Amino acid sequence: MTKKKKLLIFLALIAIIVLASTLFAHGDDFNEIKVRAEVISVEDSGAGESVYFESIENVSVKVTESGPYKGQEYTVENAKTGNPGMDLNVKPGDRIILLVHLSNGQVTDTYIEDHYRMPMIYLLGGIFVLLILVIGRMKGLRSLITLVISIGLTVLVLVPQAIEGRNPILLSIIISVVAIITTFIIVGGLNKKSMVAILGTAGGIILGGLLAAFFSSYGNLSGMSLQESQMLMYAPVNVVYDFRGLLLASIIIGSLGAIMDVGMSIASSMHEVKERAPEITKGELLKAGLNIGQDIMGTMVNTLILAYAGASLPLLMIFKVYEMPLGTLLNMDLMATEIVRALAGSIGLIICIPLTAFFAVMLYDKKDETV
Repeated sequence: MTKKKKLLIFLALIAIIVLASTLFAHGDDFNEIKVRAEVISVEDSGAGESVYFESIENVSVKVTESGPYKGQEYTVENAKTGNPGMDLNVKPGDRIILLVHLSNGQVTDTYIEDHYRMPMIYLLGGIFVLLILVIGRMKGLRSLITLVISIGLTVLVLVPQAIEGRNPILLSIIISVVAIITTFIIVGGLNKKSMVAILGTAGGIILGGLLAAFFSSYGNLSGMSLQESQMLMYAPVNVVYDFRGLLLASIIIGSLGAIMDVGMSIASSMHEVKERAPEITKGELLKAGLNIGQDIMGTMVNTLILAYAGASLPLLMIFKVYEMPLGTLLNMDLMATEIVRALAGSIGLIICIPLTAFFAVMLYDKKDETV
C-alpha cells in the first residue's frame, strides 16, 4: 500500500470518527438519562378511567446497556391513543430507548421513548460503505471522504450557524462551493478537468439559488409550509429565523449532489473527446459537450423531480382523496414551495450544462493542459 493510499485511509477514518462523535455526543443531564433496554413482556391493562387513551399497556423492560442500571427491570406504562402516527407498538424482544428520570440519584419514573434503531442504521451504512470500497476501491474511498466532508460541512457549519441566525442563503452557497471544490479535487485531482467541473457546478448552484430566491419572493412563499419550520419557530432560542432563507438553503443543498454529478460527467466526457481528437475545433467540442449534456439532462432532471415528488407522495394522495381542484392545489403555499424546490434545483442543473461545456472549451483548448 502506497503512502498516498495510507494517508487517504487515515483521513477518512479521522473524518468519520470526528463527525460521528459530534453527531452522537450529548451533554450530561443528571435529572434524565437514556438507556437501551429490551421488552420482556406486554400486558394490556385497558384504558381504565382515562378519556384520552384508547388503551394502556404495562410493559416490562430490562436495561441492556452497560452501566449502573444494566440488568435492572422496570414496568412502564405505554398509553395508546389509537393514532398509529403517535402510538408506540412494542412486543417482547423489541429493543427500545428507555427514558429514566432521576431524583437524588434514585429512579423516580421511566418512559419508553422510542424503538432502538441504531443496529439497522449501522448495518445498512456498513453495506453502503462496503459496496463503495469493493466496487470503487480507491475512488470509492475518495468518494467516502468527500461524503463525510459534505455532511460535516452541513451538520457542523451550516446548521449551527443557521441556528445562530446567520444568513442561511449565503451560508449554503459558501458551503456548497467549498464542498464542490474539495469533492472534485479529492476525487479527480488538481487539474483542469476538476477546474472545469468546479466552475460549471458552482455556476449552476449559484444561478439556481438566485432564481429560487427571486421566485420565492415573487410568489410570497413563507418558507413555513413544512411542519419542521413551524416547530422551529417555537424553539427556545432568542433568534428570529429567516424561514424563506432556510427554504432556499434547503433547495441549494438538496440539488447540490445532482448538479455536481452533471458537472463532472460533462467535464470528464469533454476531456476524453479532446484527448482522443486533439485537432477538434472549439465549436465542435462545444457541440459535443452540449450533446452529452442533453442526454444527461433527460435522466438527471427526472431524478430531481421524482425525488421531490416521492418525498411528497402522502401529500399528493391527500389532495387526490379530497378531490381538490388542480388550481387550488398548485396555488397552496405548501405545494408551491415543493414546485419551486423541484424546478429551481432542476434549472440549476440545466444551467450547469452549458456553463461546464463553455469552461471546458476555454480550458481544454490550451496547449499546456495536464490531467
